[in-house]
Amino acid sequence: MSENVMFWCKMMRKFTLYFSAIFMLFCSIATAQSTRTVEESQLISKAEAAFSSLSSLRAEFIQISADGAISQGIIYLRRPYQLRLDYINPDSLSLITSKRVIYIDDKIGKQVDVYPLSETPFAPILRDEVRFTGPEFTTKARLESGVISIEMSRDTGEGAGRLTLEFNADTGRLMRWIIIDTIGVKTTVSLQNPVYDVGLENKLFGVPSYEPENNN
Repeated sequence: MSENVMFWCKMMRKFTLYFSAIFMLFCSIATAQSTRTVEESQLISKAEAAFSSLSSLRAEFIQISADGAISQGIIYLRRPYQLRLDYINPDSLSLITSKRVIYIDDKIGKQVDVYPLSETPFAPILRDEVRFTGPEFTTKARLESGVISIEMSRDTGEGAGRLTLEFNADTGRLMRWIIIDTIGVKTTVSLQNPVYDVGLENKLFGVPSYEPENNN
């Protein structure tokens, strides 16, 4: 951090708690930016630009859980805000997002649970303006074996955990993502046979619901 930033940090501590809180946020951002290398910044910008240019995606996916369990399905993405994951092996679950919430559709139990989208790792990639950096999380980037890895982590609060996005360094296309939750459970989702900028029907992103059962 530069001497000027340090000087203002000391001065601002003399003001009210309100201004102190604002400035401490600035200090944390300045520190994060100063520790990020030029190469990291360039990799993050490249990944952001590539993902921002993506309008829609349909692909098969394979999910590997921490216990080694393998699930398969189809992913539909239409930016901004709209994502659907249909698990077809086993055929029991769909995840569907809207602008503010995510629906967990349990087809076997015929039950739909709703959670704030902000509490999921998908929030940074679904919003209108794709940003892989911000004051609410820490971002790291690296280039290895032709793959750009963008790691976003948050230690506390809503959406705590770690999300790593992996992009093809040549095309900028998303290849896989890795989620590690607050207790260290790791889930890897890899995309296969992706089709980009494809037309997707509105009904794919409709709110799931079930008619109440008639026990009479």
